[in-house]
Amino acid sequence: MTQGSLADLARLRGDYEQAERLYRESLKTFEELGDRRGVAVTQHSLAELAQLRGDYEQAERLYRESLKTKEELGDRREVAVTRNSLAYLAQLRGDYEQADRLYRESLKTAEELGEGRGVAVTQHGLADLARLRGDYEQAERLYRESLKTFEELGGRREIAVTQGQLAELAQERGDYEQAERLYRESLKTAEELGDRRGIAVTLHNLALLRIAQERFAEALELLTRSRDMFREIGLDKDVAEEEEKMGEIQRRLSEAKVP
Repeated sequence: MTQGSLADLARLRGDYEQAERLYRESLKTFEELGDRRGVAVTQHSLAELAQLRGDYEQAERLYRESLKTKEELGDRREVAVTRNSLAYLAQLRGDYEQADRLYRESLKTAEELGEGRGVAVTQHGLADLARLRGDYEQAERLYRESLKTFEELGGRREIAVTQGQLAELAQERGDYEQAERLYRESLKTAEELGDRRGIAVTLHNLALLRIAQERFAEALELLTRSRDMFREIGLDKDVAEEEEKMGEIQRRLSEAKVP
């Protein structure tokens, strides 16, 4: 197994420190060999790691370096992959116009190449964007199309993520029963894959569902579990978010007890 593959596994387990060390070792080897494609792919992986940690500035720098090399090499498939990631980063920063442009460029390339997974990943991104803009009908259509492709390709992690997004969409529409079912399916897959961050995110989302249902004690239990998992992974920003949410619930419960 290559250093890059071991790094991917470490990232999936939530061991970001080991993942970064392995990616950097892999990057050094590719640089010494003069393997520009290997350098670009590893820069992309390091960018994803920086993004997970909330370091968007470093993530964008690494994505841009990776994209430049891929364009010079004429690797259209990899160019589409990195454009897709830059689109998601723009989305996280609230720049929906840039995100939409990059997603559509990526989608066009993936369709021209007949790259089914690339099309599905980009449809998922466009669905996220539609949801953020309040177009729930378009969002659901795109999520369903991407889910169908992921199921055909056997992409279990992508299936779990898309189920989670459909669950959030159902929750926003007030369909708590469907949201619960989809969250549980997503959680089961994340557990089977050993995707600790995916588990923590789904526990967090189930907690938000319990808050919407005013089942605050259950929400606290779920937030405690997700906080502890985020802490083990080393995602301090997510830990702080969970603790803030837990504090809000505890205040509400205390106020409810006041005669």
